[in-house]
Amino acid sequence: MPDVQGKKHGIRLLAHFLLLAKEQKIHRVTADVGEDNYASQRMFERMGFSLKRTPLGGREREEGAASYSLRYTLDLDYMGKEGITRRLAGAL
Repeated sequence: MPDVQGKKHGIRLLAHFLLLAKEQKIHRVTADVGEDNYASQRMFERMGFSLKRTPLGGREREEGAASYSLRYTLDLDYMGKEGITRRLAGAL
């Protein structure tokens, strides 16, 4: 919603989710983002996710086909709780 955009609510929720995932011993988190969703792309990049560009639906893109999906992944084994909170503090 436009009245809450730009207030960093999404990155706070993402950090909270990542901390919960870490506590649950989840090893990797993956998010698919549309190629035109620039705010989400920046959020995942700021939190340390790596990017892999994949065709929407996992198929090769045909002429006139739908957009690409950007797949972001984060290895939680590599990033500890301190790393998550540090990334969040840097993004705010």
